[in-house]
Amino acid sequence: MNIRPVDFMKHICQLYLDARSPKFPYENIARGNSRIVSSEVEDLTAAFLSTNLHGEYEFLTDQSMRVEGVRRFVPDVVIMKQNVIHDIIDVKMDLGRRRDDFYTEGGKWEDILQQINGKDCSFIDGVTKERKYASFADSVTCHIIVISSGNINPEQFRQQFSKFNDYESVDVYCFSENLHPNTYHQTPEEIIGIMNIRSDEFDRLLKNIT
Repeated sequence: MNIRPVDFMKHICQLYLDARSPKFPYENIARGNSRIVSSEVEDLTAAFLSTNLHGEYEFLTDQSMRVEGVRRFVPDVVIMKQNVIHDIIDVKMDLGRRRDDFYTEGGKWEDILQQINGKDCSFIDGVTKERKYASFADSVTCHIIVISSGNINPEQFRQQFSKFNDYESVDVYCFSENLHPNTYHQTPEEIIGIMNIRSDEFDRLLKNIT
């Protein structure tokens, strides 16, 4: 069953809500800070891609990649087809404190892509600890996904996004606007009803995957 954009965003709202409570809910335990949800969103992103892309794709989440002569790096999601990696996903929950220089993330990825294009790589299986081998395509693309722009001025957000036009191998997407999925005092259903889910951005991502 395909994960739809509305399902994706509702899952994220629920993850934020659940992260506020203790994982083991005893009456005498209370959390102060919420748990980090980004790792679960990486898995959710891979699940969205897996259920919506057609083809023999494999998806690696939070996988440290080893390339000879290149400093190790850990993409949020690696998309592999027939043992060749054409696409990398970088998931950002929002712009956070990077409201003035978020566009520089694209430059960092451009530098990495130039170093890894056409090279062999290896990685350690998280369950078996077996080393596996693959290769990067001659022209890898990094897709930066911003889950929400709900915590930044819209004009400031547009300015940051427009600067990504300068990058050749990095694309950026925004999956939702207006209300942030981590809004307090509202249910996931209420948040979904208010936020603007950018289904067109979900579709654009799917079309851009090699």
